[in-house]
Order: sequence, then structure tokens, then C-alpha cells
Amino acid sequence: MKRRADDGLVGLLGQLGRVAVIGGSEDYTGAPYFSAMASARLGCDMSHVICTPAASAVIKTYSPNLMVHPLMRQSSSSSSSSDEGDADTIARPIIDLLARLHVLVIGPGLGRDPLMHATCARVLAAARTRGMPVVLDADALALVTATPSLVAGWREVVLTPNVVEFARLWKGVFPDREKGEYLRTYADPGWRNESLRVQSVLSSRDRYVVAGDEMTGAPGQNAEGRVWAWDFMTGELKATVRVPWGPAGLEPKKIIGKDGKEKERTNVISCVAWRMGGDEDEFSVSGTSGVVTVFGCS
Repeated sequence: MKRRADDGLVGLLGQLGRVAVIGGSEDYTGAPYFSAMASARLGCDMSHVICTPAASAVIKTYSPNLMVHPLMRQSSSSSSSSDEGDADTIARPIIDLLARLHVLVIGPGLGRDPLMHATCARVLAAARTRGMPVVLDADALALVTATPSLVAGWREVVLTPNVVEFARLWKGVFPDREKGEYLRTYADPGWRNESLRVQSVLSSRDRYVVAGDEMTGAPGQNAEGRVWAWDFMTGELKATVRVPWGPAGLEPKKIIGKDGKEKERTNVISCVAWRMGGDEDEFSVSGTSGVVTVFGCS
């Protein structure tokens, strides 16, 4: 089967994107449907939902455009070590589907069931081995809080927490070992974070997505970093902000490589934060230079 894209090119069905959402349980059927349909309405050719049989029967009635796979299972009332063995069996056909997909979304409507989470952990490990882009949302973020090593250092994974979920992530990944409070200082090298970064945020009352340049791989100019702001609803690029290395006197030092040539240094932005309050919004960014730069918004 062939289809004609908006640009006039003809291609096979599936070439414009194949996305799967893992979620949907006995109690939650709306979230995986909306997540999968969002990708379809943005032009994705094939949108899959991988859920429990109970959720499958309901989600199939929402739209004929979705491919629904009832492969997930919830724990029995006597859940124990047997569920761990079941997770391997349940995950196997889902892992077999990964070769047919471009992107995986895990979490919408997933719930907190232990067997569901154990199954997702195994699918995540397989997706990571394949270098597959993955989005973790909603209840899937509890997996990261419990086991940060699942995603630590994985550049193709994106976490999308809300304020409450971010607080849980922060406390789970960076607990204060003495008092159980949030991280108090960055001075101790034992607290250094090299695995998880706040690379993009929703801003200005969820109107824009603000992101640093870490994921682009393209260097800026004169050791500058860059931040982009996109309209959340249309995807239109609204602004590009250049971020200097730092104030005068903090210019990047020259580093000579083994080949005798000077290495290029760019302030790659890997952390973005947004604050609303008072008369103006503000956002702050930081990256390679270690300098935090604060911008006001008009």
C-alpha cells in the first residue's frame, strides 16, 4: 500500500512513523488512546497501543485507526516471585514488536501494578539495547524513581514529569542520605549528576516548550550555547536565544588535544528551568561552562 505525503512524495505505509504506546489497564483506558491518537493526528502512519485485554476491548471501540495489542498482564491477587517469571514471558512478544517500531511511549494509563512495571522494565532494557527513542510519562516515571539505572546515561530517552512527578524523581534520584530531604548542596562530588538532566520544560503557562541545544549535536558560535522556544500547539519555532559561555574573565580555556590541535569548546545547554512570578517570567539555563544564566521574558 502506498500513500502520498503532503510534500508530494510517494512512500510505503509506515515510512512516516510507527509509534507504540505501552499503557492502558483495567482502570485506565483514555490516556493511552489520546497518546496514540496524538501521534496519528500529527502525521504518524501507524499508531499502536499495547495494553491489557480488559483495556483492549474498550480502546478498540474508541477508534478504528489504532492497532491494539492485548499483550500486557496485571498481577494476580497472590502476586509474588511467580510474577517475576511471568514478566519475562509477557515481555517477549512485546520485545519482538520493537523491530517494527520507530518510537516507544511508556506510561499513559499504566497504573502502579507490579507485574506491569516489571514487564515494562524488561521492554525498556531491550529498547535501550536497540538505541530506540523512548518517552516515559505518567506512572512509568515511578520505574525511574525506583531504579534510576534503567535510564541513566541514555540519551534517547525523554522523561515528561509534571511538577509533582518531578519532585518524586528528584527525591528518588538525589535523596539527602542524612535527613531524607532534597539535595542540599552540589559541592560534594558524591552528588554529581551526569545521568539525568532537565533539557526542556513547558513554560509561560504551558504555552511554549523551551529546550537547550544538547540533543542537536550542532555547535554554536564563539563558544555560545543556544536555547529554542517552540509554540506548544503548532510546533512553530518562536525564538532562538544565544547563551554566552559566561561573564568577562570566564572565557573557555584553550585545550590542546593529542593531535596538537586546539579543541573547540561550546557551551552546550543541558539544563533549563522556568519560574513564573511577579511581573515577569524568568528562565535560567546552564551547560558545559557550569555558569547559570538567567533571562527575563517580556
